[in-house]
Amino acid sequence: MAIDFEKLWKLVINAPNNRSGHTIHGPDHWLRVERNACILANRTCSSTHALGTQTGHHDDATIGTCWDADRSDIERAGVIPNAKFMSTDSGREIGNHGSVKPWLDLAKPHIADPENYHVRTGEFTDW
Repeated sequence: MAIDFEKLWKLVINAPNNRSGHTIHGPDHWLRVERNACILANRTCSSTHALGTQTGHHDDATIGTCWDADRSDIERAGVIPNAKFMSTDSGREIGNHGSVKPWLDLAKPHIADPENYHVRTGEFTDW
């Protein structure tokens, strides 16, 4: 069964608790996490350094990459990404640098404009 991702996106962003596009865990954050996941997957091939889930890391390569994609967007909350909270080698590199920005071009095979991907013109104004 094929998933209609645009239809799913519209359903989710129109839910009552997602009416504001620019919240700490809102749609603009989700789009940056998607972009960060493209960057990390491109660099890591989903490889992780096993640190164990009890330390806030995950041994599963895919889950670790997803967690790092989210943690790489922590700047939205005024916090600098930190390597000790990352699960993948690439996530830790981002954490050591303190920003995902130097790696934005790595998302280009999947996202045309990684710097501005989270700004979907007009989409959040229809609420």
